[in-house]
Amino acid sequence: MRAKGSLERIRKSHSKLSFVVAADSLYSKQAHHRGDDRSRMNYVLTAKPEDHKKLMEWVNEMRMLEETRRLSVKDGEHVHIYEWINDVPLNDSKKTVMVNYIEYWMQKGGETTYHNSWVSDIVVHENNVQRTREDREMPLGKSRTRPSNSLKNQGITSSTISATAKNTFPSTSSF
Repeated sequence: MRAKGSLERIRKSHSKLSFVVAADSLYSKQAHHRGDDRSRMNYVLTAKPEDHKKLMEWVNEMRMLEETRRLSVKDGEHVHIYEWINDVPLNDSKKTVMVNYIEYWMQKGGETTYHNSWVSDIVVHENNVQRTREDREMPLGKSRTRPSNSLKNQGITSSTISATAKNTFPSTSSF
């Protein structure tokens, strides 16, 4: 797969850096996670409920048991709602990976204006849930580095996958 090869080239070229890979729901399938593990890269990947039926069964059962964690933050006229649970199976395969699930809603005037969910290998807690979502959603050029010409020449572009160096976070100990 092209993304897997791209990740391996990035890892080889920048072996001393730690990365957080951010990608869309296409990449949140089982096979991609195993590639990330071998590349020593963390991941925060979009997880659409319709693509992850077994995961959503687990999350919904945990909600009913009140095992999910929730944080609401008022920011001016917006309310940011974060819900997460750690260590849930990605799918129903015998060889599934365990992931950490994050769901986010932005509300304004009582109406949801944005909603998304992600899976990650980063353990999520109250001190990092906001940062995990913010760094996944942040446009290139903010805390991320735009792809260099050498990466573009290798076929690696921001539309393929984006990787954020971990040192853009306040501290790796918060993960």
